[in-house]
Amino acid sequence: YRNALHFHFSSAEYAGAEFVRYRYQLEGYESKWSPWTTQQTKEYTNLPPGLYTFRIQAKGPEDEESPVLSYRFRIMPPWYASNLAYVIYSLLGLLMLALFARYLQSRFSKLKQAYQKTEARSQEEIDRLRSEKIEAELKYKQRELVTTTMHLVKKNETLEEIKDRIESISKKSKDEKTAHELYKLIGMLKQEEVLDEGWEQFTFHFNQLHGDFFKQLKEKYPQLTPKDMKLCAYLKMNLTTKEIASLMNITVRGVEASRYRLRKKFDLDAQANLTDFLMGF
Repeated sequence: YRNALHFHFSSAEYAGAEFVRYRYQLEGYESKWSPWTTQQTKEYTNLPPGLYTFRIQAKGPEDEESPVLSYRFRIMPPWYASNLAYVIYSLLGLLMLALFARYLQSRFSKLKQAYQKTEARSQEEIDRLRSEKIEAELKYKQRELVTTTMHLVKKNETLEEIKDRIESISKKSKDEKTAHELYKLIGMLKQEEVLDEGWEQFTFHFNQLHGDFFKQLKEKYPQLTPKDMKLCAYLKMNLTTKEIASLMNITVRGVEASRYRLRKKFDLDAQANLTDFLMGF
C-alpha cells in the first residue's frame, strides 16, 4: 500500500502478557485514543503527507497504566507534490502563459496584417472606381465640348457656304429688287455669325472640363480682350487654324495675326510654343 505503516507493540512489565491491554492514537490523523484492546499490532495505509506522532499506552491486569510512549515521524509527499515540483509547475505555468501570450500576440499581428491588407485592397478598389468614375466624367465632358465645338464649326461653315452662294446668285441676278432682298438675307446671315449663343454653350462645357482657365488667365494677363480669350480657349483645345477661323468668323491669315498679337501679350520667346504655354493653365 502507498504510505503504509505497521506498528507492533508489547510490554514486559506485567505478568500475564495475555491480560495486558493497549490503547493508541496517531496524532495528526486521529482525534482521540482507541479503545483498550489486547491486539498488539496496528496498521495505517494511505496516510497523507504530514507530521505524525504515534502514541501507545499499556494497562496491566490490575488496571495499572504505563507511561505513554510516542514515536514521531513524517510522511513525505510524492515527488510530484514536493516543493520542488510545485516550483517546476509554477515555472512551467509561467512558460505556458508566456507562450500563450506570444501566440496571441502573433495571432493578433497576423489578423492585423490581414485586416490592413484587406483594407488596402478595399481602398485600392475604391480609388480605382473613383478614378474610373472621374475618367468617365472627364471623357463625357470632353465629348460634350468636342461635340459643341464641332457643331459650331459646322454651323459657321454652313452659314459661310450659304452666304457665298447667295452672293453669287445676287451678282448674277438682273432684277434689282431680287438682288436687294438677297443682300438683306446676306446681312441676316452675317448677323447670325456674330451672335454669342454658341459661344455661351461652348464656355459652359469648356469650364466643366478646364475649371478656372479663363479666371487664371485673366488674373495673370488682365490686358487680354474677349477675342483673345476665345482664341486662347480654341488653342488650348488644340484646334486647327481653319477650325479657329470658322469659329471666330475670320480668315486663316486673321487667325495667324491674332496668334502673333497674343504671343506679344504673353511676352513669349520665338522658340516657345503658344499652345504648350496655354496648356499650363
